[in-house]
Amino acid sequence: MRESRDSYLPFLLLFIQPIFMASNLIVARGGVEFVPPISLAFCRWLAVFFILLPFTFKLLKKNFKFVKQEYKFFFIGSMGCGVCGAFPFLAGQTTTITNMGIIY
Repeated sequence: MRESRDSYLPFLLLFIQPIFMASNLIVARGGVEFVPPISLAFCRWLAVFFILLPFTFKLLKKNFKFVKQEYKFFFIGSMGCGVCGAFPFLAGQTTTITNMGIIY
């Protein structure tokens, strides 16, 4: 039988995710005055890539043949994340954080 504290992890993650989304919009609203929105979105995803790389590098190296065959899907997925993440940053130039959340 699992310990009861393991069952709190999903609830904790459900609580943390909206906090990250909200902080992203706050940074987007304040950051577009100093950094262009597309650069802000690119740097955000680049930082996520480097944060996650140590956790996934061994698996990627082990499955390199498969990753190489499916590079088109990786490209399409990364472009989708970049484009989806760029719209709130573009909206940060002209609208409020509430409207940015609706756009997201």
